[in-house]
Amino acid sequence: MNYRAEIDGLRAIAVILVVLFHLGLTRFGQGGFIGVDVFFVISGYLITGHLRRDMHKGWTAIGDFYHRRALRIFPALVVVYVVCSLIELSVSFPSNVVDYRNTLLSSILFVSNMFFFFTLDYFDFAAHSNALLHTWSLSVEEQFYIVLPLLFLIMPKSSDRKLFWFLTAILVVSLVASEWVLRIQPSASFYIMPLRAWELLAGSVLSLGYVPKLKGRWIAEAMTAAGVLIIVASSLMLTATSPFPGLNAIPAVLGTAMVLYANDGPRPLLGRLMSIWPAQFFGKISYSLYLWHWPVIVYATYFLPGHGKVDKVILFAISIALATLSYYFVEQPFRTKKMRALPNRRTLGTSAAGIGLIAVLALVLPPLSDARWPANEAAETALATIEDPRHTEAMRRDTCFLSGTATTLAAECVTLSDTRPNVLVLGDSHAAMLWPGLQQTYPQINFLQANGASCNPLKPSVHPVCRGALVEGPRDVLASGRLDAIIVTARWYSENLGGVRERLTELSDMAETVIHVGPFPEYYMPFPEALARADYANNPALIERYTNKTMGRLDDRLADVTKGTGAVYISAYDLVCPQECIRRTPDGTPLMFDNDHLTVEGSLLFANMIAEQIPLPSAD
Repeated sequence: MNYRAEIDGLRAIAVILVVLFHLGLTRFGQGGFIGVDVFFVISGYLITGHLRRDMHKGWTAIGDFYHRRALRIFPALVVVYVVCSLIELSVSFPSNVVDYRNTLLSSILFVSNMFFFFTLDYFDFAAHSNALLHTWSLSVEEQFYIVLPLLFLIMPKSSDRKLFWFLTAILVVSLVASEWVLRIQPSASFYIMPLRAWELLAGSVLSLGYVPKLKGRWIAEAMTAAGVLIIVASSLMLTATSPFPGLNAIPAVLGTAMVLYANDGPRPLLGRLMSIWPAQFFGKISYSLYLWHWPVIVYATYFLPGHGKVDKVILFAISIALATLSYYFVEQPFRTKKMRALPNRRTLGTSAAGIGLIAVLALVLPPLSDARWPANEAAETALATIEDPRHTEAMRRDTCFLSGTATTLAAECVTLSDTRPNVLVLGDSHAAMLWPGLQQTYPQINFLQANGASCNPLKPSVHPVCRGALVEGPRDVLASGRLDAIIVTARWYSENLGGVRERLTELSDMAETVIHVGPFPEYYMPFPEALARADYANNPALIERYTNKTMGRLDDRLADVTKGTGAVYISAYDLVCPQECIRRTPDGTPLMFDNDHLTVEGSLLFANMIAEQIPLPSAD
């Protein structure tokens, strides 16, 4: 397949969208995660073209294919593994190193997508801070490329047309399954290869050449422009809470396919514009930039907590610099004719040996980390809080607090009492964390619970979890007229305050009292880890370095928004941080078990703190 310069332009768009999304530049990249889907289509298009060209060689073609994949994928990836492992050993606590070790082992075997599907938890902040989290997409690709060559071998005498329709049928089945599974198990639809295969197959079927060629240059011009606009529009319209992938991934996949299709011949003007130097530069370093940007963001938390706008620009620049070095000094030397001419057996054997050495490195990291950190009882007690499951179990996960594996509230969560006052706790995980303390502090009240992970209670998204938790689940009790009070809260962001005033006013018509609880203090790493670092350094003030200082300003905005709605505003921030923020409960338990969720003891403490302020009904 001849070099197609506009493909590097597409890669540039894809990788920039992903980096903007991970940097949190939401105004320009709130749906930037679709960059991965663009990569999938490009990959399927190119790889299928190569396989189609060589498959007359039979099993030799399979060896040649994996030879090229090894030279393309492994060198830069191994360097990232080694550098991340060394940094991990120097900055992370032993428990985090164990998590990293497990990810590294799954990543070198290209099963990290399955590892994250089975182990990644909504509250697993350490996983989201894992420098290798982004390797899930590489695993999806490599699993696809184990299956695809075998499909070519299964049909050696079939025509390309039969293969086209065969792959198209698989594409349709994969897409339908992706949308169906998204409604019942969203994380499976996201991580599992057969449910993402349709995106790679979109490129595959296009590369077979059985889509009729375009006639007329103006059609190619229009299709290229439309394809790019669809990709960009999709990135702007989708958010992190949008149901994805499923049908919502179609625009990114379709837009990418349109650009590839329209440029398969004389390139239109926009295709040529995508071939200019800046686009080509980012396209060529896109693989290395994808590999490096996430570790840079993750490890910056230890040195630049908070990531202000200037910091994010600096992190972007560092990522580009590392990617450039990686491209020219690691990727390119392994993509020369001399390297491609090496015997397949030698290349694949060397790759296997490299995997073995990385596996050994992964296995020795935890004992080395244990030796690095001396015994510190206070720090170890704090860190143990992160691993304690009772704090999330107390929220009644997947029963009254839906976090991904269930999309329907259990009946007991929204059952009204005839003998006790009824109070609905409505919101996301920040509402769920209040439930343990409230039901212990007010045993005379029947607390109903309707909570969904990452779901705005005042403007629920169409995500199945959010609809089940905040719309369908509490619909009857909200309409019953029997609620004595509604307590509503969430993890607020400055950009999701639109409609808060109107919704609070609506809720005030559904209950005698509406209590709006404002934001809690937040930290840039799990709070127990910040405590532990302060304990090891014997410097309590160190915690301030990891404190998100914007929450106080957000608290003031929410207090203003609540005025005139009929709701009572409770400033959680002022209660927890009157001057210096509360760090531990009276029994010594950290107030929070991750970066922004109360422990069971913290929930009880907060419920007692608001007992004098909160106008809840009595049993009488």
